[in-house]
Amino acid sequence: MELAQAILDDETHNTKEVACEIFDEESGKLLKYRQLLAHPMHREIWMHSSANEFGRLAQGVGGRIKGTDTKFF
Repeated sequence: MELAQAILDDETHNTKEVACEIFDEESGKLLKYRQLLAHPMHREIWMHSSANEFGRLAQGVGGRIKGTDTKFF
């Protein structure tokens, strides 16, 4: 409930932007993808998971993640 209330209280965010942000409990702020990749605490996990997802959408990641050929680089 705290996150929902924070979003409602913060008039600078519209629903479309909020859907693409992650709530950082430590700072109490909503972080976008770029901010997550630059954040010292979140960087490693977001880099790894996004690489996996991009690999999954493309031709895979080595032998550990099978690609779907949805996107070609």
